[in-house]
Amino acid sequence: MSDGLQERINQHIHQLITEIGPRMIGTPANRSAAKYIYDQFGESDIAVKLQRFDCVTWSAEPPIIAIGEETADHHTVVNTFSPPCEVTAPMVACNSLAQLANASLVGKIVLLYGDLTKQPIAPKGHPFYMPEHHRRINELLDAKRPSAAILVSPRFVDPLPIIEDWDIVIPSVTVSAANGIWLLKNLDKNVRLTILTEHSMGQGRNVIATIPGERPERIVICAHFDTKINTPGAVDNGAAVVALLALAAELAKQPHNATIEFIAFNGEEYYGLGDTEYLRNYESTFPSIIAAINMDGIGQWTGTSTAAALAHSEAFGQTLSEVVQTYPSVIITDPWYASNHYTFFSRGVPSIAISSIGVDDIGHFVWDDIGWLDPNKIAEVVNFVIELVKRLDTKSIAWTRP
Repeated sequence: MSDGLQERINQHIHQLITEIGPRMIGTPANRSAAKYIYDQFGESDIAVKLQRFDCVTWSAEPPIIAIGEETADHHTVVNTFSPPCEVTAPMVACNSLAQLANASLVGKIVLLYGDLTKQPIAPKGHPFYMPEHHRRINELLDAKRPSAAILVSPRFVDPLPIIEDWDIVIPSVTVSAANGIWLLKNLDKNVRLTILTEHSMGQGRNVIATIPGERPERIVICAHFDTKINTPGAVDNGAAVVALLALAAELAKQPHNATIEFIAFNGEEYYGLGDTEYLRNYESTFPSIIAAINMDGIGQWTGTSTAAALAHSEAFGQTLSEVVQTYPSVIITDPWYASNHYTFFSRGVPSIAISSIGVDDIGHFVWDDIGWLDPNKIAEVVNFVIELVKRLDTKSIAWTRP
């Protein structure tokens, strides 16, 4: 890694992750991150603009769950975007769709666990992702109208919110599996649930920078800079934004044929709002995209960098394999879909998703900090993408597509 690249990577890590920190959409920190990214593109003499869109700003105090004088421990979180409440009511427990469909919940607190809470439930308004199981849970909660909901996480401690949906009007929390056992053993007693939250309308911003080429066909390179609430978002996804800014500085100095577009997406963690706004403005131009390269979850100290190709021609896949062969510490993995590259490959744009295999439970947690990041792994991704851009720079639209 050159001294200049190392200095830029370290600077961006410090500013985005240490100084700005958690960057949940709609928050002041999220706006600070957008401004920093905007300014860094400008310092590389790259034309840059903001895409603004409306979103919900939300904050919460720690919830209280009490049965008599006994309260749940601190392994309890308010579900993101939950409304406030002060409810005392009996509980009804459900662990399957059939139980939920048959339950009478008006005036009750529903306790969901097992098959109903095995993974985060997709928001009702999510534009890309809605499994049938999730859709049915959302429908039943709307129809049954409980006073509140308590969801039991499969995690023994440190639960993550299972509902993150500003369209759901039912107040709700997620508790650890240990707290779930305590609640299930006390189903014959009333529960008091206190949730204190604040909602307001806010604004999110995508940051889009463009280096014009000799031809209008473009290569898109992207990463999202927002985080889940309360996480510094080092691996998810600060490291990829660091790589995006370093790539812009490097590629701005190099000759190229194709136009290169850099997108710092916002709102990937909640509803994909930044992707939706980008599509609203740019989807008609997708036939002129040579390829899209998305980075998400890179740079782990104990990880291996990965690349996966989607919606591509045989020649495109072969080129990716050839580049990987020059980087022995990078491997090709099967395609995966839950990130910004979905916006492109699902609409026929050949795409490469770059990530890493390493520690599983980093993203979305409070401990996703700079201690997990290896600047050399980030530099490896920067150089890897530069080589991909060189290989794709003179290729035609027809060459990359199946």
